[in-house]
Amino acid sequence: MDIIKLLTERVGVSEEQARSGLGIILKLLQSQLEGTEYEMIANYVPMAAQLVGAAPELSQGGSGGIMGIVEKVMSFFGQGSQLGGLAQVASTFSEAGMQPEQAAAFVPVLTSFLQEQGGDEVAGLVTKILG
Repeated sequence: MDIIKLLTERVGVSEEQARSGLGIILKLLQSQLEGTEYEMIANYVPMAAQLVGAAPELSQGGSGGIMGIVEKVMSFFGQGSQLGGLAQVASTFSEAGMQPEQAAAFVPVLTSFLQEQGGDEVAGLVTKILG
């Protein structure tokens, strides 16, 4: 099944929002993973390069306020990068006109899709960055 269609059905967003949200997540993964790791993901997402190219710049707004405190606590326990990545995605979703909660809903859909398409190793790369 098409990842955009899965996102529209399971997250309840429009096709345009699904493309934008997926592009945001892929852009974060591209910035956080080594090139060969990201390419493993991109190989299973049709039009990944176009989605990343059309996505807004990632927000740096996830490190303030209560979220910043939580990130510091989580980093103490070795989980800071996952929380920071999700906070960055959620903030960018908000700037793109979507609810930050939708960012969290995209991740399991993408992970499941990649699991079916490429197996544990590929799906694990998303989990490595976004939990």
